[in-house]
Amino acid sequence: MYKNILFDLGNVFITVQPERALSMLSEFMDTRTAEAIKKEPNEFLKKICNDQELFETGKITMPEFFSRLKNKFGLKMNIEQFENVWCSMFSRKKDVIKFATELSKNYKIFILSNTNETHINHLIDALPIFDFVSGTAFSHEIGYLKPQQDFYFKALKKLNINADESIFIDDLEDNVKAAAEAGITSFKFENLIKLKNDMEKEIKKINILINPGLNIDDNNFIDWQNEVLLDYVNELLLKYPPGIPEPEQRKSALLLLDSIFHDVYAPHRPAVQSFFKTRINKAIDEIVNTEVASGARIWKLYNHAFVVKTKTATIAFDITRAKSVEIDGFSIENKIMEKLIKQCDTLFISHWHDDHADEWIIQSFIDQNKPVVANSGAWNSKPIHPEITHLKRISHTIQTLPVQNGKQELKVVVYPGHQGELENNVYIVTTPDGFSFSQTGDQGTQKDFEWIDEISKHQKIDILMPNCFTEQIARVVKGFNPNVVITGHENELSHTIDHREPYWRTYLRKEVTEKYDVPLVLMTWGESLCYNKEKLL
Repeated sequence: MYKNILFDLGNVFITVQPERALSMLSEFMDTRTAEAIKKEPNEFLKKICNDQELFETGKITMPEFFSRLKNKFGLKMNIEQFENVWCSMFSRKKDVIKFATELSKNYKIFILSNTNETHINHLIDALPIFDFVSGTAFSHEIGYLKPQQDFYFKALKKLNINADESIFIDDLEDNVKAAAEAGITSFKFENLIKLKNDMEKEIKKINILINPGLNIDDNNFIDWQNEVLLDYVNELLLKYPPGIPEPEQRKSALLLLDSIFHDVYAPHRPAVQSFFKTRINKAIDEIVNTEVASGARIWKLYNHAFVVKTKTATIAFDITRAKSVEIDGFSIENKIMEKLIKQCDTLFISHWHDDHADEWIIQSFIDQNKPVVANSGAWNSKPIHPEITHLKRISHTIQTLPVQNGKQELKVVVYPGHQGELENNVYIVTTPDGFSFSQTGDQGTQKDFEWIDEISKHQKIDILMPNCFTEQIARVVKGFNPNVVITGHENELSHTIDHREPYWRTYLRKEVTEKYDVPLVLMTWGESLCYNKEKLL
């Protein structure tokens, strides 16, 4: 997605006519020199080329530049006269200025130019474009000229923008090619009509990946609106974090997310991607840096993934890089997930669907000698299968799982759950300091209520983390009888819209259609709950 339009100045925003300045300069020379310059103006330009390069890369000042030209051509004028003449070569291109003004409503406008301080001081006063540009990179400031590669790299760094989010426009072919080699989409300016056509084709080619049913302006508006609304959501969620009872203001933020995420193209939208990645990165940093002295802290990641941390253990459930959404710009980078994996003691996987299980993550846990627990049918044809821990799927039976190289031991019950006919492990994990957590994966089969209804007779559960659309959720909650419910799987962006379960439906199930009395803590990506059993009870 393009965010920045980078314009050259000369022969794009302004017409450059050096012959006009030469004609005026000749009036301050002796007759012989003046006639020679009028006859061969290019010879004059060749003679000052080195001086001009030094001037436009900031290596000499205006007085030094003037002194060199005065000595070479016997100029009979003072520096003030010379500056006036030297700035007389420009005239505005009003149509291009108007076009850039319109572009500035949707893009940041920058100017990249080979120029000098004298010309810029004159043009800032003479041209209205400087009223709306977001930044400039001039050769005399950064010490290089186009088409030198260092010009583009230093310009991007100075302006704090990315090459792949920018379009560059210049009238010279060499400058355009060099910018393209620096990773910037570039167009040669010949006339405004051709430029508009070139840019429209390019921007449509990029925006077609978002919503081809909307034009460029409409797509840009949706992106802008998402950015504004998600900033507001972030402010609300930061001000009103998850808690028991839930702050009423949180509901407004979550329902607003429902509206944004129920756009078919939501995971393609830059603001949604940024919202997701920023929140996950922040959560992982919290997991890394948080010491839990008492109680527990539970983070919700994507999308039915949780990380639970107590004083004695850090446990992960169904964590993935969000590759199931199948959009590269949305998924979490490996190096970010490596930070999380390093902090966790073990990983529990409910079933093999790719929105719950990620083979790269599984292998990363195994490579660090950390147990990964899954059912025996998962990946049974792959080399990784023997390295996975397959605890027995037996109702109400406590098994042990050594973690931290045997320094700690978790108590685990693996209930024989199902999603349809697919095996889906339902875990109850108890830490050495006595906290019990259950994550149910995509549990949802009527026949399994024969053991679900009996769980509370055998287990004491602090936190239940069911999928939000599980069958008869009130009955599930009654069977587990936890202290707190934290649902997962809302707004799974790889799902179709009708199955992209909204937060409002989770509230509806809790309060209206099914009703259950256990406190519900509804969280979005990257949020966490600090749980203290004594305070709750």
